[in-house]
Formats: sequence, C-alpha cells, structure tokens
Amino acid sequence: MCRERKYFEMNLNNMKIGIRLGLAFGVVLLITIISALLTLSKVADVQNNLRDIVQDNNVKLKLTNDMADTIHVIARVGSMKKSRSARPVPTTTVIWPCWRNFP
Repeated sequence: MCRERKYFEMNLNNMKIGIRLGLAFGVVLLITIISALLTLSKVADVQNNLRDIVQDNNVKLKLTNDMADTIHVIARVGSMKKSRSARPVPTTTVIWPCWRNFP
C-alpha cells in the first residue's frame, strides 16, 4: 500500500504543471456541476411544496374563514331577530353552501 501511494505521488510529481492544473480545474468543475444539480433538485422540491400550499392550503383557509364569517353573520342576525321576537333564521340555509364547497 505504501508503495502504491509513493507511485501515485511520483506520478503526480512527474506530470507537467499544465496537466495538474487541468486536473484540479476538472475536479472543481465536477464538484460545481454536482452542487448545481443538487440545488436545482431542492429548488424544484420547494416549488412543489409552495404550489401545494397555494393551491390547497390557502383554499381551505379561505373556505374556513368564509364559514366563520357566515356563522358570525348568522349569530348577529339571530340576535337581532330574537330582540324583535321574530322567528329565527334557519342556519342550514346559510351554512350549507359554504360547507358543501369545503374539501
């Protein structure tokens, strides 16, 4: 094993400086290409996660907020109706359209 290492060192020492610089540049270029490919892969993963957030989670959040707003309106109208001694507003007619669209 020591003999192989010595042969490798001697072989590198026997190479011209241009060849050694070319090999070093090739190694650096190879590392840069691998790094760029890994980065592009991770950016694609982040983009897919962001697309899921925008197209799925934000839609669910909007529908949830719409349902909450509808319930608050029903509560306000119901309290106004009760104070006037009128019949209560049927909650299913107002809540069902929002609930039906909830995924």
